Amino acid sequence: MRLLATLLLSSTLLASALTAQEAEVPSLRWQTIRTEHFRIHYEPELAEWARKLAGQIEGVRTAVAARVGYTPPRVIDIIVEDPLNVPNGSAWPLLTYPAMRFWATPPAPTSGLSNLRGWGEVLAVHEYAHLAHLLRPSRAPLAFPLAVLGVLPLGPIVGSPAWVVEGYATLIEGELTGAGRPNSALRAGVLRTLALEGELPAYAALDNTNRFNGGAMRYLVGSAYLEWLQAARGDSALPQLWRRMTSRSDREFPDAFTGTFGEPPQVLYRRFSAEVTQRAFAAKTELDAVPNARGELTQRWGQASGAPDISPNGERLVIRRVTPNGPGGPMLYSLLPDTAGVRRDSTRLAKLLKKDPEDVAPYQPFPRAYPRLAVLGPVGGVPYDAPRFFADGDRVLVTRPVRLRDGRARSDLFVWNTENGKVRRVTRGAGIQLADPTPDGREAVALQCGAGTCSVVVVDLSSGAQHVLAVGGIDRGYSGVRVSPDGRYVATARQDGARWDVYVIELATGSARRVGPQDGAARYAATWESDSALIVVSDASGVQGLERLSLTGGAATAVAQTLGAAMHPEVGPDGRIWWLDLHARGWDLRSSEAGTALPATAPLDGINFPATRRVNAALAQDFVVAPVAAPQAYGAGPWGAILVATGTNFADGETWSLGGSFGDPLGRGTVLAHAGVGRFGAWSGARAAYTWRGWRPELQLQGFTTDYRPSQHAFRTGPLVDVLDATYDGGSASVTLRRSGRYGRTTYRVGGSAGSVRNPTLATDAVERQLGFASLAGDYTFTPRLGRRAQLRYQLDVSTGRTDGREWQRRVADITVGMSVPAGGANLRLRGGDVSKEAQYFEQFAIGGTASPYVDAAVLAQRVEHPGLAFAIAGGTRYGIATLETAGPLRAYHDWIAAGTDGVYGQTLRVLGLEYAMAIPRITVMRVPPGHLRAGVSHTLNGQSRNVTIGYLGLSIAP
Repeated sequence: MRLLATLLLSSTLLASALTAQEAEVPSLRWQTIRTEHFRIHYEPELAEWARKLAGQIEGVRTAVAARVGYTPPRVIDIIVEDPLNVPNGSAWPLLTYPAMRFWATPPAPTSGLSNLRGWGEVLAVHEYAHLAHLLRPSRAPLAFPLAVLGVLPLGPIVGSPAWVVEGYATLIEGELTGAGRPNSALRAGVLRTLALEGELPAYAALDNTNRFNGGAMRYLVGSAYLEWLQAARGDSALPQLWRRMTSRSDREFPDAFTGTFGEPPQVLYRRFSAEVTQRAFAAKTELDAVPNARGELTQRWGQASGAPDISPNGERLVIRRVTPNGPGGPMLYSLLPDTAGVRRDSTRLAKLLKKDPEDVAPYQPFPRAYPRLAVLGPVGGVPYDAPRFFADGDRVLVTRPVRLRDGRARSDLFVWNTENGKVRRVTRGAGIQLADPTPDGREAVALQCGAGTCSVVVVDLSSGAQHVLAVGGIDRGYSGVRVSPDGRYVATARQDGARWDVYVIELATGSARRVGPQDGAARYAATWESDSALIVVSDASGVQGLERLSLTGGAATAVAQTLGAAMHPEVGPDGRIWWLDLHARGWDLRSSEAGTALPATAPLDGINFPATRRVNAALAQDFVVAPVAAPQAYGAGPWGAILVATGTNFADGETWSLGGSFGDPLGRGTVLAHAGVGRFGAWSGARAAYTWRGWRPELQLQGFTTDYRPSQHAFRTGPLVDVLDATYDGGSASVTLRRSGRYGRTTYRVGGSAGSVRNPTLATDAVERQLGFASLAGDYTFTPRLGRRAQLRYQLDVSTGRTDGREWQRRVADITVGMSVPAGGANLRLRGGDVSKEAQYFEQFAIGGTASPYVDAAVLAQRVEHPGLAFAIAGGTRYGIATLETAGPLRAYHDWIAAGTDGVYGQTLRVLGLEYAMAIPRITVMRVPPGHLRAGVSHTLNGQSRNVTIGYLGLSIAP
């Protein structure tokens, strides 16, 4: 449970098919800066970002310790990277090797983080707060030695609910920066909206819930609840709670909470919810004082939505929408009157009333849904984003993250032709987050993010060439771009300190000037209302609303005021203002009349916090950047180890192993050494494997010894099992190259092995075995239609060798094709292989049982694993297996198996089964090797094991 809680600590801001682990690139020229208590490892292009972080991090450590009440004693590794061109951060509270990962691309102010002094600062405070909170060790007598040995390298607080873990770090983030989410207008708007609509999550749903913004509840609601508790019992209450959780009594969270606050957490949460609701309605009274402030509801939408855009003729709308069943994408809608839809509804209603005159037509409180004309679906599971119309109204600029060959991703620019559905790529590896075309359609002004900052660039749409218009920096980033109607200027937002201001930049000269009053409010997401006026998002009133800014100066004019939050304004050709309005289950589309101007109102009263915004700057620290030491080459990095234990209980017996995984935080070099014993003839042996990933391709060396005796199995399947008893000693070497592409990843591998094999049961002499092998593997995802996903996975292996003087060649293929839809999915898996007829029995295929946990699978490719079948239940010089299975970690499967060598020990089998399988990724910062967990039950329908049911359970690891 505590390990699971640890894995939930990642502060993920991207809902995408891309994963961080796949994007690790230890072969880059990493550098390291050392401070007294930290090691900062960074990608080469992030040197400036890392230097500033290194200068601030010791001050962050001191300030966080003063609030949390604990300082972790160990040196902490920080990995500064930009794997996917998106903002993120995570903390890894291992008592032995604590670490943090910072993704340097800064967040846009539209994410709710519109008041940051710096992205690195808020990441450092939030993620280090995790470590200072979760690394507090237990005072139980055996806790420390167990942690040192790696048996239980997690503190007791890690087992807290996720809302406690993330909510507390978010609370500290707000207190020490005087900014962040707790002090943002968006958090107040979310809480207010949820309360007004009766949608505040129940206590049991705080950690996560399958609803809009469900994953954010632990941060937003969790931090507000903790602030409410702290206000009632004082600043020392939460540190007292952590001390109770780490006592010698090893109390669980509910007991420790009740002892601190007097009542269980769910009871006090209900009281908190009631109070927030009361304060939300008090705030609503203030907001309702301005009539027609919310404009007109035009579409009732759920889920997340991006910025809308209106075609130049006013007849179409394009917007990126997320669907409940997937990432969605840009969707094109018609704004023309839906006369055909009205006629269909009228005809349907007439038929209904004709059958039953006393029936009543359904009540329709919301506007009719716009007819959807086209959808641009994901590629490889990754959606397009940020659609913007060209002047012709048919073409649309879009962006999409694209994998680089080394596994990282950068967002690029594309042109979508909505008439024929074709998409043309404009840039490659450019980091273009969004763009707006110039009126002539030859160029686009874009936001380009890389090296931890965002700049404004101009892109030639025919060649993809770019030149910088406004250079961003780690202390001065840009967000949003909109080209003026006359094509002379671009409106953007620039971060200066903890505030976002609107700027207008002349395209011809690059000269920039600030627009709007200097009243301390954040203003961003600017769009042109005319050549002389902008519509922007502003938090000047304490709520995210819309304002009009004149380029000639003067006060800002309120345009739209909402109960939740207004976002992404756009102006149509008729001057009408379109915008998104937050509600409890997503974003509505609203519009206001051209020229709308609301009366000036006082800022929302902060006494209704947290349903209203309150900037808590009393404890805010000024983290001065101190001088730091010169960087050094990362080299092999700081090494550490973790204890690993595995075991299997399959049809061919039990195997238990114990060992250690050694490596550095980047996984540049790793060692896996483990040994184990088997019962009932199952695998015994040992392995030591070294992998070096500092190059591309990576190098791996393995040495092994293993013993396997099917003659002792409880399920003996025939006379040949005695012949297959074997003790195998040897080693292997291989190189592996992984290359990512548009739809997935391709892996190339070549290697060789040498060793000796003997049969201990028949007391034969050891014979020499040498082989070379090569494999080609791929894992690709295709999205033929929105809501559908097709997958192709394959592995093709060839090997050739000599065993006991007899040469042989072997070919093996494993191909899976699958299709998934929101309701589920199915896969068809085809496996098969053949080996030379001259090959001795050891080299022939044996189906059933487990693969050796100590030998590279490519070296023993003749062992075809099936955990629910006895070893060698079928085999020979050729085999084929067809599997029809459901998709997902819990799968039901039906196998058809055929194998043989001129009928020697071949047969056909049918097997039904139910299995849960989970791949465990490599977690380099924790030194955790990749593994595979399987649990299931199989039932044989025919053959010599007819009607035999076998259950199995196992955890395996690999180098």
